[in-house]
Order: sequence, then structure tokens, then C-alpha cells
Amino acid sequence: PNQLYEALHDFGLRGNELAEFKQSFDRYVRHGELRGDLLSFLWRHLPVRSQDYKNIIRMLIKSGVIIPVQNEHNKTIAVVPFFLPDKKPSDFSVAWPTKPNADEVQLEMVVVFYLGLPAGLPERFAAEVHRFGQTVLSWKDGAVVIPSTNVKILATSLSHDEGPSLLFTVRSALMTRQNWIWLCSAMDFLDECKEQFPGLDFSTNLACPMCLSKGVNENETELFLWDGED
Repeated sequence: PNQLYEALHDFGLRGNELAEFKQSFDRYVRHGELRGDLLSFLWRHLPVRSQDYKNIIRMLIKSGVIIPVQNEHNKTIAVVPFFLPDKKPSDFSVAWPTKPNADEVQLEMVVVFYLGLPAGLPERFAAEVHRFGQTVLSWKDGAVVIPSTNVKILATSLSHDEGPSLLFTVRSALMTRQNWIWLCSAMDFLDECKEQFPGLDFSTNLACPMCLSKGVNENETELFLWDGED
């Protein structure tokens, strides 16, 4: 931290600019969210001009290094998942206990890929949920997001007994239509991915509610085929 502060001081950041930069830098380190005010500092040793940044960003997006996500306020979030750790954070079980609390309901979609998960898809799927709200935990192929009070969303990859899978779960105080809308949004995203990943073959399923409430191992939950209707 001291080296960083010294570098920021040498870079010329002061007062409010420094405070805003620290906030942006924290989002980048913890959640892989790259904000524009970081670029000039992160690339300060590279022989590039600021007017070239847009072209560089386009190249990084095209190569899959940066994944742009449009949130509900039409603001673009640039997620760099490969910057994040491979494994779940050590405090994952605190943010997301094995089973929901007694006053919570859980709606879970498990997407099974019969021919295997294509490289890069789990990271794109996890990055997609950043648009739903405040990201509180992040790793390379997963994220926990809080979209509103008493609601949490988890997206990650999973080695289910049925095959390699992607998991999308909503926990909330009440079962509302919005919960289903979030699941449908995740399903729509995967349908769109068929253009990027030719031959993508998967089934969408709902996990057994009784299994979830009992805290059954997530790899062994009973699944029921789901076509997107609530």
C-alpha cells in the first residue's frame, strides 16, 4: 500500500481525485471492474497516447480480455475476469452459506452442458451478473451480487452429477416475479452465446427447492427441466 500511495502521489493525484482513484482501484483489485480513470495510471509506463486508449480497449474487448456489461442504468461496466483469483474467496461461506436462512427463499437455475463447458464461457457468465447490482465477491468464474435489499445473486461454474454446469441462484426474503426475470435474463444471455460458441449444447433446469432448503450438496441436487416459464 505504501508503494502504491507513493506512486499515486508521484503521479500527481491529490484530494478528491485521489479518493475517487482509490475507490476505482479497489473495485478493480477486488472485482475486476476496470474504470476509465485508472487507465492513465495503469498504462503510465507504456508508450501509448491517451487518444489511443479507445482503440486499445476495443482490441482487448475483441480478444476477450475485457468483457463489457451494460447495467440497468445503461452504464457500461468493463470486467476483467482473468485478473481475478481462480478460487472462491475465503469468506465465500459467510456471504453465501451452504443453505438459505430460515427467512429466505431460493430460486436456482442449473445449466448443464453435455459436450463440456467452452473455455471463456464461465468467465463471461460470471461477468454478466455484475450488471444486476453491487458486486460483493468476485473470482474468475463466479460472483455474488446484491441487486437490492434482502436479495443476493450467485453465478458460478459447477461440477454437477449431470455434467459440467453453470449455476445462477437468487436468494431473497420473498419469492417475487423479479426473481424469475433475473433467471430469464441469465437464460437469454446463454442463448445469445450460441452465436459466439457454435455447437453449444445445454439444458436449463431448476434445482429441487426441497434439496436447496436442506443444504444438499450443490453437485447432487435433483434437477427439473425448465423452458423459461414461471
